[in-house]
Amino acid sequence: MNPSIDSTSESIKVNYNSVQSIFNLRKLGYIFLGLFCILSILASDTLSLFRMLLFSGFFLISCFKLKALKVPSLYWIFILLILFFNIIAFIRGYLAFGKYSFIEAKLIIGYFIVFSFLIVFIKKEHIHTIEKSIFIGAIALSIYFIYMFLGLLNLNNLYFGDFLNQGYDLTMQGGKIKLYANHITILTFVFPYILIKTILGYGSKRQNIIVLILTGLCTYISLRRGVILSAALGLVITVLILAVRRKKVIRRVLIIIITFIVLLSGYFKISEADFNRYKAEILSSFDYKKNPSNLIRYHQLHFFIKKISVKPFFGYGLGAHDPKYIRSKDNPAHYELGYIKMIYAGGLVTFFANFLLFGWAFFIAIRFINNDRADLTKKIAPAFAGWLSLVIYHASNPIFSQFSYLFFYFYFFYLLNTTISELKAEKYYQA
Repeated sequence: MNPSIDSTSESIKVNYNSVQSIFNLRKLGYIFLGLFCILSILASDTLSLFRMLLFSGFFLISCFKLKALKVPSLYWIFILLILFFNIIAFIRGYLAFGKYSFIEAKLIIGYFIVFSFLIVFIKKEHIHTIEKSIFIGAIALSIYFIYMFLGLLNLNNLYFGDFLNQGYDLTMQGGKIKLYANHITILTFVFPYILIKTILGYGSKRQNIIVLILTGLCTYISLRRGVILSAALGLVITVLILAVRRKKVIRRVLIIIITFIVLLSGYFKISEADFNRYKAEILSSFDYKKNPSNLIRYHQLHFFIKKISVKPFFGYGLGAHDPKYIRSKDNPAHYELGYIKMIYAGGLVTFFANFLLFGWAFFIAIRFINNDRADLTKKIAPAFAGWLSLVIYHASNPIFSQFSYLFFYFYFFYLLNTTISELKAEKYYQA
C-alpha cells in the first residue's frame, strides 16, 4: 500500500478526533435535540425558524457517522405507500390547483420524509434526552400559563417577550375564567404522557405529581374542548389496555380522579367560578346547532362527503379546495377536519395507507404494554397515551401539518423502534 495514502488517512483520523474532542458533536446533538423538544412544547406555534435550525443541527450531527439502526420492514412498507400516494396526489393537485399544491407538499411530504427517515438515527440515548425534555418543557409550559393566569388577575408585572406572549387571550366573564393560547394544544400530548407516568410510577413520584397537577390545572383552565376531550379519550383507552394485565392501575386512577375532584372543588370555592358554566362549555362540544365552531365542522363534513363521493379513491390532489367553501384566503386548502381533508385531497388509498401505519404501531404498543415485563409497560404506555390523544385530536384540528406536532407523532415510532432493537439484542422480541 502507498505510504503517502496511509499517512493521509491517519491525518484525517487525527483531525476528525480533534474536532470531535473540541466540539463533542454527540453532546452537542443531544443539546440541540433537547432544546428543540422543550421549545416545541413551550412555544409550539412560535420560534419556528429557531426550532428548525436546532432540529437541522441535530439531524446533521446524527447523520455524520451514518450508523443506522435496523427498522422493521412493515414500517418502511407503510411509509413508502404513504409517500407514493401523496406524490400522486401532489401531481394531481399541481395540474388542478397550481401553487397551492406546493404549500401542502412542503407540509405533508417534506416534513413527513424528514421525520419518517430520522428513525434510523434515533438511539436509546436520544429517547432519554426526549423524555427529559418533555418533562422540562411541561414544567416551563405550566409556569408560563400560571404567569398568564396571574396576569389576568393583575398579580404580576412580568414580561416574557413577544415570542411567548403571542396568540393568547385571557377572559373573565360571568365567573368563568378562560385562558386561550395557541401553545396549549401541545397539552393534548403532554398531560396524558405525565398522567400515565404517574399512574405507573415511572420516574420520580414527587416530580410527576407536581407536574401532573400543574399541567392538569392548565388543561382545565384553558377550556379547550378539543384538547380536553382528546386527552380524556386517549387516557381512557390506555387505562383500559393497562387494566387487562395490571389491576393496580384502576386503584391508582381512582386515587388521581378523587384528588383532582378535591382540588377542583377547592378551586371553584376559592375563585367563586360557576361549575355549571364549565360543564356547559364541555357539553357544547356535542351540540352542532348552537356552537359556532361545531357548526362549521358539521357543514364542512357534509360538504366534503358529497365531494369525496365523486372521487373517492385518489381524491382531488394536494392543495385541493373548492371556491364555494374557503376557510382561509391565505391558504384556501386549509380545513379543520384532518382526516376528511386527507381523503378529499389524497383519496381513500392515502387514508388507508396512514391507517395501516397507525394500526401497526397500535398493536405493537399493545403487545409491549400487556406483557410480563413492567419495564416495557412503563416505557411505552406514557408515550402511547400522548400519541393516541394527538391522533384523536387531528380528526377535528389538522395539527400534523405543523412541525412540532408531527415530531411528537413520530417520536412514538422512534420509541418503538429503539425498544424493538433492544429486545432483539436480548432475543426477547420476535416480529
